[in-house]
Amino acid sequence: MDVLKTHIRVNTLFRWLLVFLCLVAIAHFSNQTFHVQDLRSEIRKHKTLVSEVRKLPEVRFTYSQKPTDNRKNPVDFIHFFIRKGAHVAMYGLLGLSLVGALWGMGFHDKRRWFIAAIIVITIAGLDEWHQTFVGDRATRTESHSITPTTTLCYNFQDYSRKSGIKGCECKTMTLCSVGQKRRP
Repeated sequence: MDVLKTHIRVNTLFRWLLVFLCLVAIAHFSNQTFHVQDLRSEIRKHKTLVSEVRKLPEVRFTYSQKPTDNRKNPVDFIHFFIRKGAHVAMYGLLGLSLVGALWGMGFHDKRRWFIAAIIVITIAGLDEWHQTFVGDRATRTESHSITPTTTLCYNFQDYSRKSGIKGCECKTMTLCSVGQKRRP
């Protein structure tokens, strides 16, 4: 019995360590200026990728009052999805690691999903607010919708998978999630 208790404690400690590492990563990237995170010069080196993105069906939307178009400016288009994809992945990992850590603390019901979602949305809001103080970065209204949508989608997908709900799909990133209507 003592071995089982020790295993549960170690497992719970590991889960909270993962939560802590996610928070450290979010804080680290949140403190970087946009210039430091700008990957466009590296993306330009991958001419085949840029060419293939340009060949995709036209996708056009506005983010932060700047038009993004895969045919007219594929480098900015790729850069946008790398940055937002990293955002989605990091906050999704934070949410799922929180769910696991809360399970280790005895929350074996639906409350842990709700608690994790509230914590992640709060952290995302604080992150957006913090970015207003970082050089050449500003908070984006669109980002406020991406993070909660991501969190809810990750949590709902994982919950529905574990609960055996069939036919449940939730897209983690759509043009609609950044406040734009889909174009035919």
